[in-house]
Amino acid sequence: MDVMWGRRFASIVTGLLGAALVATAVSAPADAATRTVFSPTHTIGEGPLCGGTIDATATTGPRHRGSVTVFLRADLNTVFAPVPVWTCLVTATVHYRNLRTGAAGARHMTLSTSSVPRIQMCNPIIGGILCGSTGELRLRTGRGPVHAWITTSVPHLAGSARFTVF
Repeated sequence: MDVMWGRRFASIVTGLLGAALVATAVSAPADAATRTVFSPTHTIGEGPLCGGTIDATATTGPRHRGSVTVFLRADLNTVFAPVPVWTCLVTATVHYRNLRTGAAGARHMTLSTSSVPRIQMCNPIIGGILCGSTGELRLRTGRGPVHAWITTSVPHLAGSARFTVF
């Protein structure tokens, strides 16, 4: 009787461990965030003969259902600055359209670089947010496939991406 109980206990434990491993393996991908890289946005800047590229990455995951975070990084340079201290600014707007629901919207921020190093933190300004060379925007797009693109307030070639929001 003790041998039968031992075998029965061993089979129950083995079954529970197997079920736990399968549940973990199945749920791991659902918990993972996805990242999508935008094609680069090429732009001139607001400043002395400056411009460059804006690179962006969209991250979405099940923890923030219906929304996506877009991380922006501006690589702005000047060709010639007539003064020793210069700043190059560009207002980047991330537009989106949810391809399932038709919902659309946009958010913007001003990215900058200058000849004087400074703390790269975002600060509220009239009409938006002024950041250093990096920033992030949270877009509430709704769930489903989304097309997003980046424009600027000056002449540019827009970058874009398609991704699925959890």
